[in-house]
Amino acid sequence: MIDNIEAVPITFDEKFLSDYARRLVDDPEVAIVELISNCSDAGATLVEIKWPTEQYQEFSIWDNGTGMSSEEFIKIWNTLSYNRRKYGSEIVFPTGVEPSNRKLYGKNGKGRFSLFCFNSEYKVETCKDRERSVFKVCHQAERRQVPIQIKRIKEDGELSSHGTKITCDALYKYIKINRLVELIGCKFLADPSLRISVNGELIELTSLDSVDPETVMTSLGEIEIYTLDSGRGGRTSHPHGVAWHINGKGVGNVGWRDPNRMYTLDARTSEAKRYTFIVVADILADFVNSDWSGFADCDKTDEVLGKISKHIQGKLDDLFYEKRQERKQAAMSENEKDLKRLSDSSNKRIEQYVDEIQKEVRTIDQNTLNAMVKLLTNLEAASTRYDLLYRLAKVPPNDLDRLNEILQKWSIRDAEIVLDELDRRLKLIEKLEELVDQNVDELHVIHPLIEQGLWIFGPEYEGVSYTSNKGLRKVFKELLGDRKTFIDQPRLRPDIVAVAEVFSRDSYGDDGEVNGLEKVLIIELKRGGSEVSESEMQDVVKYARKISKSGNLVPTGKIVGFLLGSTLGDDTEPLGIGDSNRIRIEARTYQTVIRQAKARTFHLLQKIKQATEETRQEPRLSR
Repeated sequence: MIDNIEAVPITFDEKFLSDYARRLVDDPEVAIVELISNCSDAGATLVEIKWPTEQYQEFSIWDNGTGMSSEEFIKIWNTLSYNRRKYGSEIVFPTGVEPSNRKLYGKNGKGRFSLFCFNSEYKVETCKDRERSVFKVCHQAERRQVPIQIKRIKEDGELSSHGTKITCDALYKYIKINRLVELIGCKFLADPSLRISVNGELIELTSLDSVDPETVMTSLGEIEIYTLDSGRGGRTSHPHGVAWHINGKGVGNVGWRDPNRMYTLDARTSEAKRYTFIVVADILADFVNSDWSGFADCDKTDEVLGKISKHIQGKLDDLFYEKRQERKQAAMSENEKDLKRLSDSSNKRIEQYVDEIQKEVRTIDQNTLNAMVKLLTNLEAASTRYDLLYRLAKVPPNDLDRLNEILQKWSIRDAEIVLDELDRRLKLIEKLEELVDQNVDELHVIHPLIEQGLWIFGPEYEGVSYTSNKGLRKVFKELLGDRKTFIDQPRLRPDIVAVAEVFSRDSYGDDGEVNGLEKVLIIELKRGGSEVSESEMQDVVKYARKISKSGNLVPTGKIVGFLLGSTLGDDTEPLGIGDSNRIRIEARTYQTVIRQAKARTFHLLQKIKQATEETRQEPRLSR
């Protein structure tokens, strides 16, 4: 711990003010808006601005707000980052002034620095409770310890009951008077409780050159709507959105909340801070709530509000069109590599969906839109594409009710398993049909397909357990659970033997225990394009006899064998062996098997192809 250290004062660089106040001291438009905002926060109903016709002349702004006492002024002006809301978040209006729905703008007391945008010093005259105080505020960049200095001035002058006037010469920054009028009108005309004049001329909607009213016809009469474009969002949180004026008075709060949810915007976005719609609807005077918070809930107001919402929605679509196009192109460029892999029609569909998304969510940010295009691209590239969404959109209400009943009995997972299995089977049939008549290797090409398609040979073969291209010893051991039976030719290798629970049926004795298998399936495959002979059928007979002699079948158990090839030779009639043809061997062509598979799927392949073609011919979007 160090003692006896002399205190060192904090110093301020000459750039302190520009860094601290930023645009307030650099941009005259921001400075003017901030000064009027201070007047509004003081509860003023009238603001008078004297604006020079050219630079270097005097500029002043006066308001009839509550004003400040000498002590209040010194406390506020001498405190950096003054917390305005600490002393109340509601506006205090002067005595005798009817309070309005006006919201407090100020937060941190930086507005006092706005005058430094025009001059390094300015004069403040303020009056509260008929007490008048005059101060001079100076920015002294060369004084590093005290960059801002306040001096009290003893000065005679006209006495008013309340209000504040600030004066300086416009030495630094300047804007043309017509731009000043447009700026003030677009920023403050939404609040009819605050009147503002420039050089003696009251700013009204009709005085704005850039604003032309549009008329909306309703059952009650005409309503005028003014679209105000401030050009950019200001630093202060001025309310933008829709403002309702009835006989020169505001109804409700200005904002983007629409009861019909047609034009709802996020007030924090730059687009929402730029535009204001003023709805002059004197014809609704008889339908205003007693506290002027809104309108009575009835059919007439519903009709009027609905038409206004629809009109504003259309205006926003037009106003945001160029911005939407810019963001869409940026999102498409971000995903250009993936989009190039798609067809032109797919790209057009994605652009259409992006247009729809932007209209529904007007303030969607660029990063979210980029991610959305990536998702749409992946969907378009997927085999299912948009069919599910498209079909659901077209389903009649009654069918949606039926779908709901189905989903109450089936889970999505159950439906997915069934549909995936159906899709797998249809694709397997297509692949078999494509390959079996070609000269392809049965072991490496046809064999794996038949392994997956044992269901073709009957519903009792719906299993997944089988041996593939293994010797009889392993067949007995792995599938029959038989480790003891002697096999004189253990290396005989049938292509496929299926005897698991799904492929075979167990028989039960009087004691309820399993006493053997009732059915076993054997499949022998030949090369694609090959002809099946009678001698090859005998190979299958040999496999069947070996299994039959193992004792793993019940006395009435059956063995079914199939020999598959592209064509059938002479003497390949089905063979029945043993009592009641316990062993039955049959030669079949692959095409016969494929026709059988199609029959077992109820010709769904052709139906799905037909439905797919019809879907592709129908428009994807309803415009």
